[in-house]
Amino acid sequence: MRLNRETAIKIIVILIVMVAALSHVRYVKKGLQDFPYTSPDDTTIHDTRFAALRQARLDGKIAGVVGFITEPSYEDRKRSTSYRRTQYAAAPLLVKDSVDQELIVGDFPSGVPVLPAGRDYELLETCPGQVYLYRRKEMSVADTKNIPVIIPAPAELPAVKVGVSENR
Repeated sequence: MRLNRETAIKIIVILIVMVAALSHVRYVKKGLQDFPYTSPDDTTIHDTRFAALRQARLDGKIAGVVGFITEPSYEDRKRSTSYRRTQYAAAPLLVKDSVDQELIVGDFPSGVPVLPAGRDYELLETCPGQVYLYRRKEMSVADTKNIPVIIPAPAELPAVKVGVSENR
């Protein structure tokens, strides 16, 4: 029995689809075994720690741009992950990786907040899960007298010849 061209193409396409589907059966099985997910992922855990911060935002206590600080012992990758997850959890607040903002979110999973030296912060709120909200205190004129001022020496500048260019 001889097959015409269209029937042969249909059979070949069906065989290719069946082989592709069979090669993915193990992934589908694994996905069905793991469903429903019983343990939350790291981002969900991080997100739940920021529930009180989100409530403060909804209550109108926080708006706009906030700074960010975390464990000083974190290596770059872990610090970056913590920062991105904080941005996700605090949205739509804009979280800047800096302590130069008026409000600062502190993410200290160890429970020991470590703030940068030389700055004065006021603790506004302690959220469950070792999340802290700080406000940078304004410095009075008396406080500024104790801050050392370092004036850099002027750099040596090369001599510059002033005159009219001959290439006109």
